[in-house]
Parts: sequence; structure tokens; C-alpha cells
Amino acid sequence: MFVMLERTGWKTEFLTDSPLSALYENSILENYHIERTLYLLNHPHNNILKNLSDATHLITQRILDTDLALYFKEAPRIKKASFSGQERLPENKPLVMSALMTAADLNMASKPWEVYSQVSGLLAQEFWAQGDMERDLGLVPEPLMDRELSHLFPNMQIDFLDKVCIPVMEIVSRFHSGLSPLVNNAMQNKEKWVALACCSEAPEP
Repeated sequence: MFVMLERTGWKTEFLTDSPLSALYENSILENYHIERTLYLLNHPHNNILKNLSDATHLITQRILDTDLALYFKEAPRIKKASFSGQERLPENKPLVMSALMTAADLNMASKPWEVYSQVSGLLAQEFWAQGDMERDLGLVPEPLMDRELSHLFPNMQIDFLDKVCIPVMEIVSRFHSGLSPLVNNAMQNKEKWVALACCSEAPEP
């Protein structure tokens, strides 16, 4: 819940020149979610964690764990821990938690296709709205944000699954076999995108 608190609908890259970037040097969206979360939880009527001394640190770290840029910095260490079977060592606990939070943030890719495809469509509308705004500002949107390249959206989803979602799911499934359906479901959804990509055509000029 906290990870998406007051979701802006804009990607981090778009916010690097916004007023928010003056407040947060790195992980702009994640730090914004942290600030709003702690603001709400510090209200007398909302302070459900008041008796937990390390609650602020835990909330902060877990939300930051959803920043993919930070995850990829730690990915080699996380992968090493998953292959070595040393994930239960105390020093590796933060790495495991980071991987689990990242997997939770990406878990839509493992949902049933009916749910996943619907949410993907909603996200695409968000992306294209940002791209439209960037064009209005005289900027060139990246391909994912470019409405004129909407026919390539299935291919972009395949790329995201291959490079991000599935590798993350494979790592966390090594931590616990009960998480292996995440990988299987993501792979099945990828096949759906592959089928759609074969049928997608560029719009006529």
C-alpha cells in the first residue's frame, strides 16, 4: 500500500526536472512515497506503529527496495546468495528482503493473464499520457512512452519480462520453492505477449 501512496502516474525519469527532484536527490518517487507514508503514520489517529522503535527504518528501506535502479546494483550479490544457499545468513537478510520486495512490486507479471493484460493496458495509457505531455514540452519521449509506437508495446513487455521480471522471480523462487509459480506464470504471460507481438502492425501514416 505504502509503495503506491499518492502515485503520480509519472516515471522517475520524467520527474528529474520537476520540483520533486529538488527535494530528493535519488529515488524520487520512492522517497516521495516514504515522506507521505511517514506523514500519515505520524498523525495521532493513524500511528499504528508507534510502539515499534525501528518502524521508520523498516518502512523507508522496504519502499526504497522497490527502486529497480537500486535493486540492479545489488543484483549480483542477491544472485550469489540465492545460488550459494546462504540466504539464511544474517548478513544476507537485507538482500533477501530487497529481492522479495522487488518481486512483490513486479508480481503483476505473474497474475492471471486476464488481470495482467488489463493492468498493462492501464499502465500503457499512463505511459502514453506522459509521452504526450513530453511532446507538448518539446521533448522526445522514450519508445515506451510514445503513443505512435503503441504497436510495439507487446515487444516491450516481452523485453521487460526477459530482462527484469523473470530473472527476479527466478531468484526469489530459489529462496523458497513455494514462490516457483511466479516464474511459471510470468513465462506463460510472456508467451501471450509473443502471440500478440506477431499480430501487431504499425499504424498507417
